[in-house]
Amino acid sequence: MKLIVGGAYQGKLGFAVRLAKSTDVADGCSDSLEAALERKIINHLHEYIRRFCTLEEGDAEAETKRFIETMIEKNGQAVIVCNELGCGIVPAVSSDRMWRELTGTACQRLAEQSDEVFRVVCGLPQRLKGGTV
Repeated sequence: MKLIVGGAYQGKLGFAVRLAKSTDVADGCSDSLEAALERKIINHLHEYIRRFCTLEEGDAEAETKRFIETMIEKNGQAVIVCNELGCGIVPAVSSDRMWRELTGTACQRLAEQSDEVFRVVCGLPQRLKGGTV
């Protein structure tokens, strides 16, 4: 598994496509949860997680954890792309704060399980964990 994080519009998906040598992408903005269990690249992980934020906090945490663990188990070779949500202003709306926290926790778990972790800024990948680019 490989994890790519960074700000919006920084070139994360383009780097993921090069890294995976594939355009087989599941997109959290539009694809089903099941697509994230099958495709080589999972883009907009944070948008998959946002779907759970309509639930009560404990249920949202449990569903996010279940989703992440299932992804690790069933799609352990995926390249996962996620926007960094924790470096901005603290959201005023509680569901947005929960979304930020669930996404951060999910990325910690994925980083722990990933062979390689990258941050992409201005189209430039920075290795945080693993071998060479």
